[in-house]
Amino acid sequence: MMSNKKKQTIGNKVARRITYGMATWSFIVFILVACITEITLNHYGIVNFDPTMLVLNTILSLWAAVQGSIIMINQNQADADRDALLKKILEMEKKIEKLLKQRGEK
Repeated sequence: MMSNKKKQTIGNKVARRITYGMATWSFIVFILVACITEITLNHYGIVNFDPTMLVLNTILSLWAAVQGSIIMINQNQADADRDALLKKILEMEKKIEKLLKQRGEK
């Protein structure tokens, strides 16, 4: 398992850190507060930056697309880690079976 972590690319490390950051309640609350603040400020005309909410909609759509890709990258890395671990377990099982057969022949 340790040798597999050494093989991680910079992109995989960044994806893992971003995914762990996005998977927190504080991040979700921050995004909700930011969106509600922008909607409220635009609705009451305090800040008339985006009256049609087109910019907010575009940003949230792009964010969802990028977030999905980052999560899939992290999931693929986790799958690769799991597969490497399972491979090591199978190799150990084969060695144990071989040793048990040798011990049974004596």
